[in-house]
Amino acid sequence: MLDKDKAMPVVQNMPDDDVADELIAQHPGFRASIERARQQKAKSQAKTLAEMRRKYPARSGGDH
Repeated sequence: MLDKDKAMPVVQNMPDDDVADELIAQHPGFRASIERARQQKAKSQAKTLAEMRRKYPARSGGDH
């Protein structure tokens, strides 16, 4: 008989990509990075994608 006042773990099969995504999302460093980005955006300090592409142009010749 199950005790309704006790927590019960739930086990579910997740694709490898989902597991990796969940591990990254729970990492304290990743969470801190997201919080910094939100603060920068709130202070209008965030850069647009176009600005970042100008600052860091893509290199040709593969994935170095």
